Amino acid sequence: MKNNKNDFYDCLPRFVNEPVERIADKFLDPLKRNFVWEDRCYELIIFPAFVGEGPNIINYFPSEREEEIEKILRQLSTEENVNFSLTENTLHFTLNQIKNKLTKKITDDEVELAIEIMATVNYEISTENSKTIIHPITNLEINRIADEIYYQVKLSFLLLGITSVSNKN
Repeated sequence: MKNNKNDFYDCLPRFVNEPVERIADKFLDPLKRNFVWEDRCYELIIFPAFVGEGPNIINYFPSEREEEIEKILRQLSTEENVNFSLTENTLHFTLNQIKNKLTKKITDDEVELAIEIMATVNYEISTENSKTIIHPITNLEINRIADEIYYQVKLSFLLLGITSVSNKN
């Protein structure tokens, strides 16, 4: 179900598919992009994701790989056989569930990296009198059990296009 919030999120120029210049082969400066939605001008600042630990941290911008994974997460959140809590926006899934829905050739390591990028990238959206900061994945938990990787992610309301949740009892 599409709504205004979903349309707004979808119009964000949030994926970076052009070459970017790294500082010390690791770090990226935030990237600014302007866009128009419903006749209003906005500025989007993409703060790069930080992936790795200690001296091995490297910055990434979300690219078409993350776009593919984001589409799959949205799709999974609507499927009946997947554990998704609408009241908490929490989605439980496995690496194999993602791999089964891929339309592009992406390795297991690239899927894991894409999810980490989505969990640590920040989008700042501004107009002349307002500012919003978005994290596509606001919480990430990864468990490796036997030969499977299990994820629990809390998804942004904007990513899902949800404006509010009502409890119908």
